[in-house]
Amino acid sequence: MLNVLYIDLARIYLPEKRANKHRELQLAHIRRLNALIDDNFKDIKSPASYAKKMFMSEKNLNLICKVIMNKTVSIVITERVVLEAKRMLIHTNMNIIQISLDLGYTDNSYFSRIFKKTTRETPLEFREHYRRKRQKDD
Repeated sequence: MLNVLYIDLARIYLPEKRANKHRELQLAHIRRLNALIDDNFKDIKSPASYAKKMFMSEKNLNLICKVIMNKTVSIVITERVVLEAKRMLIHTNMNIIQISLDLGYTDNSYFSRIFKKTTRETPLEFREHYRRKRQKDD
């Protein structure tokens, strides 16, 4: 009976252990992806390029992102670009065209559309909104 109990417990424990290792591996891939995006978001916007750098298929990388972050790789890249754009809008006096070019977009209107789609404000509206809020707080 004791052997049967050990076998039953092993059947329960081992799949959990495998699932935890799989989850840890997925999290490691996400950390690696985030580091790659942080280093390359100005130059590389293609999910396929990041997948290639990580030695995996774009489909697999997207699947891992969906499972862990509930986002596609494209969305993760775009959010990082928009975060940097916000930082630049707040902390520099660069105009929108300069910011767009610095972030790797040659088409200013395309950059503005991406920014607005993500934040629901144009870059100029975001800057003005932040400045008004800051003056109000001072």
